[in-house]
Amino acid sequence: MEFWNYVSNVGNISSIVGTVISIYLLSTVKKIKNHFLLRARVPEILKVLKKNANDLSDQLRQFENSQKNIEVIFGKIESILKNLVPKITGSTQKSAKFLVKKIQKNKGTISEDLAWELYTELHAVIEELKQYHEDMKWDH
Repeated sequence: MEFWNYVSNVGNISSIVGTVISIYLLSTVKKIKNHFLLRARVPEILKVLKKNANDLSDQLRQFENSQKNIEVIFGKIESILKNLVPKITGSTQKSAKFLVKKIQKNKGTISEDLAWELYTELHAVIEELKQYHEDMKWDH
């Protein structure tokens, strides 16, 4: 009888250890997947953000005639950054979040000075994202 109690206890402990290991492995696999997914997506995101920044620059030069186009471009930028924010960390994430909030706060009321300010901040985020991507090459 004692032998079967011992076997039962070993089985229970093994089950608990197996569950803990499974949870750890699931978490690790998810981190690795996210890392490689982001590593593949950052160049695409950078390319789209740069294109939008260039389009924005063209439109800002003729602000009076382009306000609606500028709003549309900021909408695209906001959408891209909102998609990016959960995937990144650190100061790059904070900068992107800040820019998203600033764009959202000023929707429909963007003055020329504010548009240029947002444009400048967008370039800062783009540069931070470039550096973030370079740093990822040295991770893992």
